[in-house]
Amino acid sequence: MKNKMKWATLILLTLSFTAMAADNFYQKGLRSVRQGKLYSAIVFFQKALNRNPKNIKAHLNLASAYYRLRDRDKAEKVMNDVIQIHPFSLEANFNMALMYKKSNQLRTAAYYFEKVIKLRPSEFGAHYQLAQIYKSLGNYKKAKHYFHYITGERPNDISLNLDYAEFLVENKQYNSAGVLLKSLSSENPKNFTVNYTYASFLDDRAYRVPETIEQYKKTLSINERHVASRYNLAFNYEKQGQLVLAERQYSILIFNFPKLAKAFVRLGVIAVKQNKTELAESHFDSAIKLDKKLVVPYEEKGLIYVRREKFDQAAEQFSKLTDHHPSNPKAYLFNGWLYEKLGMDNQASKSYKKAIKHDPKGEMAKDYFQRIGNQSEAYQLLWEEKNPQRVPSSVETK
Repeated sequence: MKNKMKWATLILLTLSFTAMAADNFYQKGLRSVRQGKLYSAIVFFQKALNRNPKNIKAHLNLASAYYRLRDRDKAEKVMNDVIQIHPFSLEANFNMALMYKKSNQLRTAAYYFEKVIKLRPSEFGAHYQLAQIYKSLGNYKKAKHYFHYITGERPNDISLNLDYAEFLVENKQYNSAGVLLKSLSSENPKNFTVNYTYASFLDDRAYRVPETIEQYKKTLSINERHVASRYNLAFNYEKQGQLVLAERQYSILIFNFPKLAKAFVRLGVIAVKQNKTELAESHFDSAIKLDKKLVVPYEEKGLIYVRREKFDQAAEQFSKLTDHHPSNPKAYLFNGWLYEKLGMDNQASKSYKKAIKHDPKGEMAKDYFQRIGNQSEAYQLLWEEKNPQRVPSSVETK
């Protein structure tokens, strides 16, 4: 009986020392990781596993060390060993999923995240990851299912709800996205990100200009120095024909940010609309001083000179346009039009050909090219077409 007790005691002591040694190596591995000594960490984790092959934390940290050293094959092998030993481990399956996601093997990652949910249906992290994965894979139905779950679990999480709204917009679910963003804006009146996101959403729905204006005002009440909000507010006033209000907002921008070239451009465009050509020239010149590669100032100044019949000065502006933008079809279109106006059909033809080369789908250049000689008609058509060419869309202004 005494001999049996001695052997039992010896076995317990051996197991105890083995466990202690394994834990000691594991702790040394963790310290090595914190010190950035990944190769040393691998050695310690392997020693820990030699003494306790079922040490799941040693397995996971060993795989992580291999992954950080970009040895993905060994990392995957270690993780497969873990899954074989601990098939029902939530931690093992979750980490396996993360590893595949980081390697951009999204479908395999989804398999393991779904396995995590089978093991624990309430595991929020797995639902979140699956929403992101199926969003990336373009699986609208599954992504929506997981987004619906995570936003339902955390209805006050602004980041999650904005992510969901972005997903809805990407999938052209504009009504649902609008309802969600409007609700977020109402519930978070002082949150700049929420309100600016909603303003940008409305801005992209061009028919909702009055709402867009009010929403940009709201964002500016939170942060009055936000450039994009004030610029887009001004541009929406401009679209509605409220030029005085637009001019005021652009002027505020220039006062606060005197090197903002695009604000000078818009003030110049407004001055053209108000037939204040000298003021327009001044604004365009200010814009060009700040950024010589702008397009609109050269176009507008050229057209101003054309209206004054100062064709040499107009030609100078259009030439500068081609110098700065040799691939810009409009630059050659303007040059061709000017040559045509002066009866220089051969030069006009060459310019129109260049415009067509840089924009094969451009109908105006083709039309002018085919009608060389009918200057009065070309002049009238170009003048009617120049407004949409001059005024960029709201998307381009952001």
